Formats: sequence, structure tokens, C-alpha cells
Amino acid sequence: MGVVDFLIIGAPKSGTTSLYNYLKQHPGVFLPELKEPKYFALKDVDLTSLTGNPVAIDQIRHSTVTTWTDYQSLFEGAQAQQLRGEASPIYFHNAQAPTNIKALVPEVKLIVILRDPVSAVYSDWLHNINEGFEDIYDLHKALTAWSSYRETNKYIPYLDYLTKRYYGRHLQRYYTLFPKEQVLVLFYEDLLQDASLVMNQVTDFLGLSQHNLSYTQVHMKGRGKPVFTTLHRWGKMLHHQSSSVVNNRYTRRLVVEIDKINRKKALLSREERMYLESLFQDDIRLLEELTQRNLTHWRSGNERR
Repeated sequence: MGVVDFLIIGAPKSGTTSLYNYLKQHPGVFLPELKEPKYFALKDVDLTSLTGNPVAIDQIRHSTVTTWTDYQSLFEGAQAQQLRGEASPIYFHNAQAPTNIKALVPEVKLIVILRDPVSAVYSDWLHNINEGFEDIYDLHKALTAWSSYRETNKYIPYLDYLTKRYYGRHLQRYYTLFPKEQVLVLFYEDLLQDASLVMNQVTDFLGLSQHNLSYTQVHMKGRGKPVFTTLHRWGKMLHHQSSSVVNNRYTRRLVVEIDKINRKKALLSREERMYLESLFQDDIRLLEELTQRNLTHWRSGNERR
């Protein structure tokens, strides 16, 4: 066994946390507590030099491994017979990750899970608002804003909503470096429909025995859109402060309860969906060719559930 035997490489907001939690139950698998070390994407990056959204920067700095020594240490608790793996969804769309993976762990097995790109963009944007990474509360403006500050945020990919979703081109890049037999492509809609069947595919791919796993609801945070943006910003500011007042559990509880109240159900408008569908048409066709999977419903606005 190498340093790492398999990687869940993406895509973001497509069920990677569920795969991680399900595999973590298998006795033949070791997964570190740090779910997204992001090493192969941010290898040797100086995290102290990052600029941009302070909440996102803080999250990156506290959850990223940038040296090979630190990366190896993530797996020190693994037993000799266990397969070692980790899940960093940034690997699928990051330009550096495939070559870094090929150079350092060329025999590693790769697992990809994909979701309708239109729904994934919207879910990603709402998630970033909820986490305090996104300051723009209009989807179209958020999509167009990235081009103006991507250079200063190049190591903080949370806000690059569109690049993440060109699955065809990303998969093609991996196929140029790795044999197809080394890459397992899954679909989020299948995980929703039958998690047991999907996980049997995963264990077969990894050469593991099938094991009774507990299949809870797919881990996907969808908490709606803030009604009052100023109140939401205030709550996020308090949540991420380190003062003793905010660390008081009652204050934190108050912030959480206000956040729950300050929400409404958020759905894509017809115009937003049509715009996003127009962007991904060609790439979806490429993905269909690469996977031999009919994804017509991704182009017609009906994500299977």
C-alpha cells in the first residue's frame, strides 16, 4: 500500500461527504478526520499570502495541508491491512491536482461523483452565502463577479461557481493522465435513489468486501436564502469572531436561532436556469461521450431525485 490508496476527488456539492461518511464505516478503510486536506491542489502554497474573503481565508488556512510530511502524517493511524483514502472535492476542477497526483501517487484509485451542474451551481452559491464565504446575494452578479477578482482569490476557489461544473473537460484531463480503469465515475442522483447499490460499486472498485453500512440521508446542506442580508452578515460576523462574548454558548445559540428564522425557501428562477443550461450544453455532451451515460435530463432542467 502507498501513502494513499484512493481519493474522492469531487465534485463539490455532489455527495462527497456522504461517500466519505459511508466509507468511514468500513473496517477495511482508513480516512483521516480532516475530510478535505486539499494537498494535491495547494501543494507548497504559502497560505499566509492569501487575500480575499477573510472567512474563506481562515477556513482554508485551518483545513489545508501543504507539505508532503504533513500529508503523510494524516494516515499515521491506519492499520496495515486498511486502505487509506481522503476526500478533497477541489481535486476534480483544480488545474494542478491531476499532475500532482500523477507525480506522487500514480497508482491511486480515483472516485468522482457528479451532480446536475445547474442545480450544483445554485447549491454551491447558497452554501457559500450560508458559510459567510460569499458577499453577493444575487446569483447572476455573483457569477459575473468572479472574473474581476479571481487573480487575488486564485487559491480560494469557493466563488468560482462555473469552472467547477465543466465536468466533461475535467474528466477528460484525468483520462489523459490515468487509465479509465483507475477512475470510478458516479452520479449524485443514483446515490439519492439507492445508496447501497452505489456503495457496492465503490467497494468493488476498491477491492473491498461488502459490509453492512448505515445509509443516512445524503449529506447536503440546503438551508435556503437569507431574507435580510444585513442581519445575515451581522450573524456571520459574530459567529466567526473569537471574543469571549461570542464564545458564550448562549450568544452562539441566539445567532443560530436568528439565522434559522432569517431564511426563505430559495429556488432557481426560470431565467437563471435557462442561462446556466446554455453554458453547460456542450460540456454535458462531452461528459455523455466520456461516460456513455444519457444525461438529457441535465439539459432539460429536470434533475432526477
